Amino acid sequence: LVEFAYRSNTYEYDDSHCEFLITNWDSEFIITTFYQLLHSIFTNMNKNIRKLVSIHNAVIILDEVQSIPQKYWKLVNKVFISLSELYNIRFILVTATLPLLFQPGEIKELVPLKEQYFRQLNRIILDVSHMKKSMGIELFVKDVLQKIENEPDKSILIMLNTIKSSIKVFQLLKKHGLEVVYLSTNIVPKERLERITNIKESTRRMIVVSTQLIEAGVDIDFDIVFRDFAPLDSLFQTCGRCNRNSIRGKGIVYVYLLENEKGENYCKYIYDTVNRTKTFALLETRDKIDEKDFYSLSCEYYEAIATMKGDSDSDFLLQCINSLNYKDAFDSKKRFQLIESIPSTTAFIAIDETAEDLWNEYRALIQNKEMNGFKKRMAIKKHLRKMELYMISMRKQQEENKGFYYIS
Repeated sequence: LVEFAYRSNTYEYDDSHCEFLITNWDSEFIITTFYQLLHSIFTNMNKNIRKLVSIHNAVIILDEVQSIPQKYWKLVNKVFISLSELYNIRFILVTATLPLLFQPGEIKELVPLKEQYFRQLNRIILDVSHMKKSMGIELFVKDVLQKIENEPDKSILIMLNTIKSSIKVFQLLKKHGLEVVYLSTNIVPKERLERITNIKESTRRMIVVSTQLIEAGVDIDFDIVFRDFAPLDSLFQTCGRCNRNSIRGKGIVYVYLLENEKGENYCKYIYDTVNRTKTFALLETRDKIDEKDFYSLSCEYYEAIATMKGDSDSDFLLQCINSLNYKDAFDSKKRFQLIESIPSTTAFIAIDETAEDLWNEYRALIQNKEMNGFKKRMAIKKHLRKMELYMISMRKQQEENKGFYYIS
């Protein structure tokens, strides 16, 4: 969504220089994603790998490192240690729940007495007493409604695992006459950002139904949170949306195990089996967990994950890298893939006049016969950035659509 431009204090570069400098990370300060960084390290593609020269002598701050899949822990460990030595890079890992990416001797703790900090946190309770048995959406909504009625002044967040289940919960709550805000990637970014801003700035009680969209990186605060079952690291991320600022007493996060009409749990469509199984095993003997105990629980969880999962994917990729066999490493089914790719297509949703104007300008650009080559490609690329505010990604059902859909 960022404007495609490259400037210094004294000069603004033209499009060809912009593309080269941005693509090559030619800047003192770079904000990027895990995907961009890791796919620029574990790749044999010229376009991606040419960024690597820019990160020598860098300080790389990685936020929420628990999002790296366990199957790549060993790969990341070995390559990051090598890069730190060969490229003189310093990696700073930021997380409240540090996975076992590195052994104690390989990493330096910047907060030496962190367990003391955790023990003094007492803002929320994680209530897992409801997750012992699966329940359907209707029964879940009935339970939520009862708790909402008992707490008329409390702000409420209901976080679901799938878009389908979130829409169903939203519609059922609306039927009961409640004013509810809905958030998911099914909402175009422009509207989504406006809704998040309204939630943050509101001085009245809010009831929000959302997917994991706001699990991290969104600074909003609720008194009570209802959460469909998820692995422990995701549950802790959800806890971060509850009583963040410790203003109104103690917050509470309720965890449920929801199932669809076929009796299948929604969490199985989103999360890895081992992570789910280990989390359930850790929590099924407990009812309520204080925030001060989150740290020791997360240590227990990551130790259990590390003993259960193998390193076959990491070993294969490391073997290929060591023998410079990049073709097999990145062309095979075992290639590095931070996010599992799902066939998807894009829809442009023209929700207002600005969007309609953007669409008409896009069509005019495509049909422009006088402009061609690099100039036309760059003009379209820059225009698509503006259009992104009105785009959503959808699971692809068929192959014939090669561009994106337009919805008036």
